[in-house]
Amino acid sequence: MVISTLEMAQAQERLVAAIEDMDDEAMQVDSRCDGWTRGHVLTHVARNADGMVNLARWAQSGEPTPMYESQEARDRAIDDGATRPAAQIIADVIATNERVLAAFGALEGRVAVDPAVAAFEVGLGSPPRTRPVPVRDLPYLRLQEVVVHHHDLDDGLLARDWPRAYVDEALPRVAATMAARLDDVPTLVAEDDDVVRTVTPEGADLTVRGPAAAILVWLLGRSTERDRARLHVEGGALPDLPAF
Repeated sequence: MVISTLEMAQAQERLVAAIEDMDDEAMQVDSRCDGWTRGHVLTHVARNADGMVNLARWAQSGEPTPMYESQEARDRAIDDGATRPAAQIIADVIATNERVLAAFGALEGRVAVDPAVAAFEVGLGSPPRTRPVPVRDLPYLRLQEVVVHHHDLDDGLLARDWPRAYVDEALPRVAATMAARLDDVPTLVAEDDDVVRTVTPEGADLTVRGPAAAILVWLLGRSTERDRARLHVEGGALPDLPAF
């Protein structure tokens, strides 16, 4: 499936609704990201939006436009922005949400009708360490940034609250990425109501079953005890995973 800008916009709106009443004290609470406050997380979300706008411009013009000037510049912008007053951080998130939505909206029609535009590759990340991604994946990648980092705020959003469209799209992608980093890949079986799907090949010594969102948040390294309690492991214990 393809993630649309509508699904991305809905996730952005939900994030804004969750943070719009945060005060300075709440903004400096530790997040689920080690070493980052909520201010760091939200500044990162805003700078990611700016970077995604750069990639959309690259796709429109054909002229390479990096997401960030460098990894150092990206990190510095996040650190500098994290200590701003809450009102400034919230306004930054709102403004950059609108900019990335407009940039993707302008591109979406071309992606839908022109396979060459959809497949055109831009560079995700910071030079010189970037990886090529097709333009059609940009709304998915932005959606992932928003929903996962909303979860990182530790403000009550649970993985089971993630949009089903995101979970369905992300689970096989994240499972494939993690499988490439493991010597022994468990069989992952997502079970949601009457829908059961095997995400990785059957026949492994270890099988992990559970709701798709619970498997996904575990693969992303962000699961809580409550998330892990929803997983059923056959053939051993739930393994420790490398960082995603």
